[in-house]
Amino acid sequence: MHIDSHIAIVPNSSLSGHLRLLRTGDAWVGYYLLNGQWVEVGSGPGLTGPTHFALQVWSHDYAFTDQPVRVAFDNFKVNKGLYAR
Repeated sequence: MHIDSHIAIVPNSSLSGHLRLLRTGDAWVGYYLLNGQWVEVGSGPGLTGPTHFALQVWSHDYAFTDQPVRVAFDNFKVNKGLYAR
């Protein structure tokens, strides 16, 4: 997860997963789902006013040991605000 200058990397061997970004006021917290529990991976202040975001995936050879990786984002949900493609 990378928000502004905050980057969170969580090694695991899962072939699928869930991410959550929760904003309360100007603070944000990022989570991933592990064994049915949300685990925090990063947090910080600084989101003021309307916030735009994008979902992206990237890595480095050392993280995937030169193995092919396939990624898809699905079941995307916005609980408050506007979603535009």
